Amino acid sequence: MFRLFSLAAFVICIAMLGVTEEPPAFLPIGNRYDDVPQEAGDVVKSLKKLQVRTEIRVNFPDYDRAVSYIYPDVKVFVQSAEAREMPELRLVLTNAMDCYLKVCELSSIKLSTDDVVKKFCFSNQLITAQPVFPASGGN
Repeated sequence: MFRLFSLAAFVICIAMLGVTEEPPAFLPIGNRYDDVPQEAGDVVKSLKKLQVRTEIRVNFPDYDRAVSYIYPDVKVFVQSAEAREMPELRLVLTNAMDCYLKVCELSSIKLSTDDVVKKFCFSNQLITAQPVFPASGGN
């Protein structure tokens, strides 16, 4: 009986250790997004327009031009003091822009190479390209 009780107590202790709560990735939102700066809205709108443009299929030169056009605005905003007060928005904008830039890079390499194997590999990378969000929320 004592062994059974000891074993049950051990299992419960181990289970309690595994149930520890992880700290939140971001601080509570509070009122950070009540008064979003105009610049943030413009950057989000620009990225949304780029998304819509890519949904209707654009050729590479037009895609590259569109990404190059909005990249400076996104970069300036992400590095601004306003963006530091909104870490979630900053993370999403950074990841979205990184994805668009990666697709530009892969498309450029795919178009410039004559090697069939490289074209196949880059095609697969383009198909599976997705944003990567870090486990910890801070940037």
